Amino acid sequence: MPDLDAVPAPAPPLTAAESETARLADADAQWAALLITYPDAVRPADPFEAYITDADRLEVRRACYDAAGLQIEEGRAATDPDGPVVSVSAITANEAEAIAAWTCETSHPIERTAAGPTAAELGWIYDYLVAYSAPCLAANGFDNPPPAPRDEWVAKWPDYVWFPNTGPAPIDPHLEQAVFELCLDVDTRMAELRAAQG
Repeated sequence: MPDLDAVPAPAPPLTAAESETARLADADAQWAALLITYPDAVRPADPFEAYITDADRLEVRRACYDAAGLQIEEGRAATDPDGPVVSVSAITANEAEAIAAWTCETSHPIERTAAGPTAAELGWIYDYLVAYSAPCLAANGFDNPPPAPRDEWVAKWPDYVWFPNTGPAPIDPHLEQAVFELCLDVDTRMAELRAAQG
């Protein structure tokens, strides 16, 4: 491990008003993405009903997609392709189906309670990726292009202009998981260091 500065403190949790602002912004962003494919689509009124939780998210989303007559795609963990379903999404083929899927997703979103990372946290993450993740990947046979400048990387987040990875070619899922845990799991490393810092 490189000798990095202490992990910066996270931003305080979102207030109820900030969480509501984030929900509306997420709905706007999802609608903007829909308009790329269907620029003449007419946006329905805000369909929000309630937040979903980790416990009920699959059931609620599946029920909404089923009620809308949408085809459902199930996702499973890359390391356990025969394991339990971990996500459901709608497969859409036309504008009406895309609007129905947007309605399901925005009527029952996951509540945002945590603020995004601060500039100080993003700077620490960048330093970790440059000093540890990229060399770790290289030591395991995965070369990456040089990093973007630190200021640019932080300023453009969450649009990563550079992020070390295992490359475009598919690799064995178990190897991919092992490499992720060894080299790329920044969130776990930050949590461990924060706990050690007290």
